[in-house]
Amino acid sequence: MNSITDKIINKIKKEHLKPMPKWRFWLRDSGLWAGFSLFIFLAILSLGLLWYFLSDEPWHIGYGLFFSRMPILFFIFIILGALLSLFYFRNTSRGYRYSFVKLGFCLLVIVIIAGWSFNYFGISQQVDKIFGSSSLYQDRQAFMKEVWQKPTDGLLAGKIISIIDVNSFSFLDFDGKTWIVDSTSAIWRHNLKSEKNLEIKMIGKIVDNIFIAQDIRPWLGPGCGMMMKVGSCGLIK
Repeated sequence: MNSITDKIINKIKKEHLKPMPKWRFWLRDSGLWAGFSLFIFLAILSLGLLWYFLSDEPWHIGYGLFFSRMPILFFIFIILGALLSLFYFRNTSRGYRYSFVKLGFCLLVIVIIAGWSFNYFGISQQVDKIFGSSSLYQDRQAFMKEVWQKPTDGLLAGKIISIIDVNSFSFLDFDGKTWIVDSTSAIWRHNLKSEKNLEIKMIGKIVDNIFIAQDIRPWLGPGCGMMMKVGSCGLIK
């Protein structure tokens, strides 16, 4: 033990080592906390946007919803943000005290709750609008058109251009094609009613060039918090 102590003392004397100033520790810790805050915010923001993109969707479409460009990027940012925030926190002056598993679980809970809150209170919707001006970003409306404009697969989106009778209407899809829609057996979600210029998305099937609607929903909901007021939040009702 004495030999180790002697070696340390000799090394300090030989290399003229001095204690690091307190301000350097403070600066280092501040940088780590800033990095932690930045990356956990990235994870929260990405999860909130992912929640917003996939809210009120027909999950029976399949897992293809998750493999579009933006959902994949959101998943990458969520994982990257969570891992980097975990790394930064572990390297702070107090982070080493917590086990990796417990810390990871706590961060996961924080990200999930905060991400859900971003979607619920409409923050994700506002962020989507802000990012929408960037050519690198695909906003929710463009994503929804990509998902829903597939009439041969039973998915159709656009707006009602005229009412034919109580159970049918003329419909213009987002590709500019006009359809006759039979809504006799359709379920209208979120208290919707057939009216001119109403933008909707539908699940159904084509029979003799007529789209037989089975499920009709609003085209773009105003966010999870607002959707709660009309009966649901990301779930079919």
